[in-house]
Amino acid sequence: MNSTHMYTPTFDSCWAKLKRAREHRDSLNDFIIETGKVEHNCPRIGIRFARATGEHVVFVNRMPDLADFLERGSVIIGDVAHNLRSALNHMTYQMALKNLGGQFPNASSEIRVQFPMEDRREMFERRKLANGPKDTGAWIADLCADDQAFIEFYQPGQGQNVRPARRGHSYHPMQALRDISNMDKHRLPVRLFGAPTSMYEVDLGAGMIISGHIERTLAESGTIQTAFLEAGADLFWATMPGWSETNTDMAGYVAPQIALPDGRDVIEVIDRITEGTVAIIAEINPRPELTL
Repeated sequence: MNSTHMYTPTFDSCWAKLKRAREHRDSLNDFIIETGKVEHNCPRIGIRFARATGEHVVFVNRMPDLADFLERGSVIIGDVAHNLRSALNHMTYQMALKNLGGQFPNASSEIRVQFPMEDRREMFERRKLANGPKDTGAWIADLCADDQAFIEFYQPGQGQNVRPARRGHSYHPMQALRDISNMDKHRLPVRLFGAPTSMYEVDLGAGMIISGHIERTLAESGTIQTAFLEAGADLFWATMPGWSETNTDMAGYVAPQIALPDGRDVIEVIDRITEGTVAIIAEINPRPELTL
């Protein structure tokens, strides 16, 4: 540490980045909801009765062109990830300045600072030690040992804060942030899916309508598919005694949702990443007056 000067870190820019990420997240959520309110944007669903199993199968029988919807959604997701990752980088930068007394020894040391998100311990150790002044991989070499240990606690490889997803595999928030951010450097290939609760006007014949309680109904007597929205895709099937055994081409619509390539609901993942990012920064710089 440079003992000649004392430096008081400021984390205002971290919170500004978090606030901006939240604005993008809300914009994305509103965009998804508003898109689903227009019938022309919603895949149409049909129902067929599978006599061999006695189940009703809900499937997609018409797909609208949603390329623009996915493209814009992908861009906004990238904006969210950029601001969340920047918030952590700004925090790490302030940690380095505090340890160095407010001034970097050279431009290379300043440029390389960023918050690591490593799955393997050996890669994290690589981020701590600089092999010469121009070692661009030593992202946290200028941080004190305590701050390095603090950051290590939140690494994906530590196994902390791993949470299951409703769709797709379990994940660590920093792992998810890193992967989304890295994909967004070139192209974030998002997908379409339809959650059971996003279906409406579902007519099963004989005057039986499912509306508003689909997820509960399926939990009791059906199976939800994790299929992406595309023509012909089966969304769920259920054994419903007493329901009509006829096929229905026009049973209703499903509001399109956006998923990551592995099937996770992007809003759910963004919220989890944001929660994890806020927790890290708040540990260093509590701001109870701020709500995100």
